[in-house]
Amino acid sequence: MDFSASSAGMTDLQSEMPTSLSGLLATVIVWLDQTIFFIHHIYMTIKSIAETSYRGMYKVQPEDGSAFFVRQDYLPSVCVNGLEPGHELDEAQTDEMLDAGLAAAVELKAVEYLARAEQSRFGLTRKLCEKKYERKYVDMALDFLERAGYLSDARFARAWLNTRRTNHYEGRSRLLAELQSRGISRDVSQAAVDAFFEENDEDEICRKAYEKLSKKKSGDKLAAAMMQAGFTFKQLRAAEEGFAETNTCTGQ
Repeated sequence: MDFSASSAGMTDLQSEMPTSLSGLLATVIVWLDQTIFFIHHIYMTIKSIAETSYRGMYKVQPEDGSAFFVRQDYLPSVCVNGLEPGHELDEAQTDEMLDAGLAAAVELKAVEYLARAEQSRFGLTRKLCEKKYERKYVDMALDFLERAGYLSDARFARAWLNTRRTNHYEGRSRLLAELQSRGISRDVSQAAVDAFFEENDEDEICRKAYEKLSKKKSGDKLAAAMMQAGFTFKQLRAAEEGFAETNTCTGQ
C-alpha cells in the first residue's frame, strides 16, 4: 500500500499553487478527490504466505506494508490455499483480508487472556473492547474460539464455582445470581450449579456459613445474612438446629 504517488502529487500541486483563494480551494478539492480515489482503490499483492505453528493461522506478508495474520475461518470468499507470491487481490478481497487480519489480532489477544484463566464470553468481550478493539472483530474472533472449544461459558462457570468455594459459603440462589451477573446464561448457570452441588454437600456448606456468620450476627440479622448468602429458610432452620445440638454436646 504505497502512498508515494499521492505524496508526489501533493508536492507538485504545492509548487503550482495559485495565489487566489478560489484557485487554492479548487486545487485542494482536486487533490482530495484524487487522494480519496487512490485510497479507495488499494489492491494488495501477496509477497509471501505461510502457515504458522498456531494451527490454522497464516502469516501474510504483502508487497507493501507490514505482515499480519489471518485464518481461513475469517475469510468468506478468499481461499488461503489458493494464495501464492505475486497474487494480486481485488478491492473486495483486499478488504476481506484486512478484516481477517484484524479479527486474527483480536484472537491472539483473547488467547493471551485464556492462557491465564478460563474466561466467559461476556467478560472477555468487555476486556477486549476496553483495549479498543472494534466489536465486529471481537465477535468474529470469539465466535471462532467458541467453535474451536477454546472459549466456553460452561467451563468458565465450573472453574469459577470451584474457586469461589475456597473462602465463600453460599447457596444455590446466590451462586446462580453471581454467575448470571457475569454474563452466563440461566441454563448454563443452572447446569453448573447442579453439577457443583452433586460434588459438594449443600447442607454442610450451609452449616459452615451459619457457623461463620453467627460469630458476628444473631437473630434477624443472622437470618437475613443467610438468606442473602443464598440459603432457604428450611436450610437455615436445619443449620440452626444442628449448630445448637453441637454446642449442647460440647457443653458450650
